[in-house]
Order: sequence, then structure tokens, then C-alpha cells
Amino acid sequence: MVLGRVWTPRPFVEGLKIPRSDPAELGAFCFLGWVGNVGMSLSSRELILQDLRFAESPGGVPVLTSYQDTKGVWTIGHGRNLQTMEITAELAEEWLEEDANTALRLLVARLPWVLTLDETRLRALVELTFSMGLGNRTRGLLSFERGSLDKLRIGDYEGAAHGFAHSKWAADVKAKRAGRICHMLATGEDAE
Repeated sequence: MVLGRVWTPRPFVEGLKIPRSDPAELGAFCFLGWVGNVGMSLSSRELILQDLRFAESPGGVPVLTSYQDTKGVWTIGHGRNLQTMEITAELAEEWLEEDANTALRLLVARLPWVLTLDETRLRALVELTFSMGLGNRTRGLLSFERGSLDKLRIGDYEGAAHGFAHSKWAADVKAKRAGRICHMLATGEDAE
């Protein structure tokens, strides 16, 4: 008998590869009510999640950056194994959209003047933020603040592009990518 509210699958579960042919293969997914019409009480589900939080995370608090667990397996959150994780193309697209939105939000919050740029240059800065992170004065996009970003802010687009083109970032990424972004910054046009 199921007591209380029955928990139904959340959208993130849809991205997981769960065996669907044989009920015996479903294992814990059936037990937790994450597949099909099988359900359990919300309080039982919450107790299981609480147990797992404290078993997999220090003090039940998720670890928000990747780390190696006691066996050297890359993990994040509440013990999520990143080495064996598989996702769908749809979930990858959702994550890309979330990450791009985050990059744009961080960029505008720290450098509000970027909203005065044309769309192409703004897109280039969002890609740079996405790729290297916003960072600070020693790493990430903000490490360009006293040079290329200042030039971009005052409209010296060629100078800004030159600074990015001759940076550690340009050496680290493929020449085609660096050239494309520098072209976008210099001209305000998409590279062909």
C-alpha cells in the first residue's frame, strides 16, 4: 500500500539511459518509483534520498565541483560518478543552453558595458566566457580586463582582437577557433 503522495518522474530522469525491456532489469529505479507506474510514498522517497545524501556527501551537502572519490573516480554532487555517466543528445543541448545563459548572465553582471556591443561581438565574448570562465585578473576572461577588454570597451576592436590573438588563450585553443573569434571581435561580422 502506498501512503501519502506518490512521487512522479522529474524531467531530468528522462535523459538517463534506463533499461525498459525486463522489469527485473529496472532494479532500484522501479523501487524508487522513477519508472513507469510504480510509486512509493513521498516520505519514503525523501528518507531514501536523505540516507543517500549523508552516505555520499560530507554532512549531506552536495560537492559542487568535481573531485576524486576514495577510489579515484571523478564524482560530483551527491556521489554522481562522472566517468560512467551517459547522457542523451537532448540533455547535452539543455546543459549547453543553461551554460550559455549562465555565461551571458555572469558577463553582463560583471561587465555591463558589453550590452553596448553589436550582437556578433557580444556572442564572441559569451563564447569566451563559456570557454574559459569569467575568472579574475589572473585567469579567465577577466584576465584580459586591463588590455583587450578595455580596448573593446572603448571601440578599439582591432587592438582588442590583436590582444586576444596573441594571448595564452589563443595558443591553447585551435587556430581556427581563435581566428574565428578574433575576426568576430575585430570586424563585428561572422567568420566564414
